[in-house]
Amino acid sequence: LLEKVDKAEKKENQIQVEQRGYFPAITKGNDFAVTIEELGHNGDGVVKIEGFTVFVPNTVVGEEVKIKIVEVKKTIAFGKRMN
Repeated sequence: LLEKVDKAEKKENQIQVEQRGYFPAITKGNDFAVTIEELGHNGDGVVKIEGFTVFVPNTVVGEEVKIKIVEVKKTIAFGKRMN
């Protein structure tokens, strides 16, 4: 049942993306292993993934973390640390 819900949510996200007319390289729910490159204005860690600027709270520059994408906008995204 959980797998069906996940598939339905991913399909809904893709439909919303297609309606906006662009296809981001990352989508909500993607997992990545990243190294934080810099800090944003609000103190969140910042990393570039496939052209997207991804903000990750509670991280520091140089830290290697696993993240999950929780929100995707046109050119930026927001992730949460998983470790």
